[in-house]
Amino acid sequence: MRGIVLAREAAGYLVDGFRSPLECEFYYSLTLPARLGGIAFPKPLVNKRLKIRDRPGYLGSKDDGSRRSLVRHTRLTPDMQWSFPEVGLAMEVDGVSCHTDTKTFLDDRQRDQDYVLYGYKPLRVTYENVSSVEDLERFLALIIKILQPAFEKSRVKLFRRNLTSKRVQSLRGTLVSVFGPGRRAPDV
Repeated sequence: MRGIVLAREAAGYLVDGFRSPLECEFYYSLTLPARLGGIAFPKPLVNKRLKIRDRPGYLGSKDDGSRRSLVRHTRLTPDMQWSFPEVGLAMEVDGVSCHTDTKTFLDDRQRDQDYVLYGYKPLRVTYENVSSVEDLERFLALIIKILQPAFEKSRVKLFRRNLTSKRVQSLRGTLVSVFGPGRRAPDV
């Protein structure tokens, strides 16, 4: 029954639409309040189609007279996204099983280029980024740094304080241990 009170509180934060346990772990580490092991970051949209305002230009014309677009993907659905005016961030959460063939791998690289053409910064989260508390915290610090221009300095300080707090890190260890076999939470 250890942790049942925290589990009940955390249940109030459940979100629909995840496609993998890796997405869940990263999302909750980022968005839960500090008392539950998160850094209290604003919630991203999860697996929602990107709202594209401006279309990129064209490369030129094909032999048949039609024009070739700079982008290959006219519909993009990042695993998580933030559309702050200062910086748009499109995150893709990739497990090893996602890239079993060359075609899938190459399509992901093209999708990253298309994100850039649409004005978003693509960022990939891998299993290695979330497989330990230390790796997860390193990656969370990167997210804070990238999206820092979108927040007041006091909010950025709060995110960093939640990231480095020993108590919150201990709770985050429990969160990390839940999402992967062979991982163990630090003693709390």
